Amino acid sequence: MSEVTSPTQQVIEQAPGAHLAVMKRSLQMRQFKTKSNVLHCVQNQVIVPLGQIVGVGYQAIDKEGALPDGTLKTSVLIMGDFEGTVYETGEVITAAAAYLPGYFADAIKAALTAGQPGRPVQFAIEIVAEPTGIDEKTGLPKGIPFAYGIRNLIARQAENPLEAMKRQLQKSNMLRLPPPVPLPRASRIALPARQGSAPEMPALSEAEAEGESVDDPAPETLAEGTDKRAGRKKAA
Repeated sequence: MSEVTSPTQQVIEQAPGAHLAVMKRSLQMRQFKTKSNVLHCVQNQVIVPLGQIVGVGYQAIDKEGALPDGTLKTSVLIMGDFEGTVYETGEVITAAAAYLPGYFADAIKAALTAGQPGRPVQFAIEIVAEPTGIDEKTGLPKGIPFAYGIRNLIARQAENPLEAMKRQLQKSNMLRLPPPVPLPRASRIALPARQGSAPEMPALSEAEAEGESVDDPAPETLAEGTDKRAGRKKAA
């Protein structure tokens, strides 16, 4: 006896957008974080790639908010079209707004402001978790054990204006740098941090609700039942 498919099930299977990810309210750094990748970053003090974002920004908006301690904070919200991929889970995230690491969001905002009105800014970046180092007094990970960082996946393309300028300087023997090389595929293997120096990166902002932003002023939760500072299981 053949199974009868309900009208609702038919709609689910045949809807034009059935193969597309449902758009999120906004794309945020915390969506790339899992318990295991952040725990690995902190316990092993290595840079861990979390995922990547491909986007086209059309407008930058200053969003007023406050940190958990009440301190006022302004975050930059980039409006446009964005698609993110979480390496560990394979989840695809689409959104029409994105809260990017502060320094990169400022760069996008500057490019949109300096460029021709209405001209979009395209980018492709890899999101990483970067350990903030070990506290010299305690020998444990710092209170804020990691920060979000980025790798610019298209920074060294030949058509990049910076690369064109470097080539001109090389011709004049004023700059000696290796030529642009094809970027390798994004690696899912943690890269070792430089020994003897802790990455000097602040905790980066990520917005929660509309008009609200968070700068990770407190240690990130690593895993349920895990000591945040030591990155080790608490004693029973």
